[in-house]
Amino acid sequence: MEWKVAPSYQHMTIESVDEAARKAIASETCWKCGGTGIYAWFGECFACNGAGKIRKRIKVYTPEEYEKYIQNQERTKERKAEKKATERKLAEEHSEENMKKALAAAGYDPENPLVWLVTGDNTYAIKDWLLNNGAKYTPALNWYAAQPLDTPVGYGMVSIPFNSCFDWDCYHQHFLIKEKAKENAEEARAKVATPSASEYIGEIKERLRDLEVKFINARDVESFYGMSTLYTFKAGENVLVWFCSGKGLPQNIEIGDTFLLTGTVKDHKERNGVKQTVLTRCVAK
Repeated sequence: MEWKVAPSYQHMTIESVDEAARKAIASETCWKCGGTGIYAWFGECFACNGAGKIRKRIKVYTPEEYEKYIQNQERTKERKAEKKATERKLAEEHSEENMKKALAAAGYDPENPLVWLVTGDNTYAIKDWLLNNGAKYTPALNWYAAQPLDTPVGYGMVSIPFNSCFDWDCYHQHFLIKEKAKENAEEARAKVATPSASEYIGEIKERLRDLEVKFINARDVESFYGMSTLYTFKAGENVLVWFCSGKGLPQNIEIGDTFLLTGTVKDHKERNGVKQTVLTRCVAK
């Protein structure tokens, strides 16, 4: 008797067939150890238990049964394709209606949806307040909300058309962020931002000693080299930053405190229109 197996098992070797049960033992070279039975420095391969082969008990078919099986599989694929085509057609026909329902469910005005962007120098400092008041965060838009919020002192909001940030995927019934969303959001914030008075301090490699600064913010930053802390300070109107991967500021120094800082100028950079002096090897007093 010539026995056949499903297409997904045809790459395997049939070792034996139980004709009464219509089952076969099929094997293939272990995908984890490549047939050696040993996986790198871990020792015995856990995928094949050191056998070098993966064995499975699978169903077998006579040639007539196999032909019917393949026909059934094809009909199933056709029915699924027809169903998907019908769903896509309905989604296209009701795209605008479904989009407005999704906007309303998310808290936006379905007729004139706006994205309200949070503005301010240090939105991380009020992240808990923003979360509790329904704001959301995405790297492209930073903090934003569906409706204007009564933000704390020092922060504000600016609106931007919803379709400049998101596209509607009518087939999957959800919104996708646009490629230019970040650029559009930055432009909107820049229009209402107060020009920064920050200037660069010192020369590259210069050691600045006992500089009176105010502690503005600290946040964790993950990079290729691991986790580090980004500290932000102000010396008057001038902004200074320090990427620290080791011991940082003393625990008794809190945001808002003023103290003396000594550090070496590593670089001068501009971020979002603000000139920043990048420090390294800092010591706080």
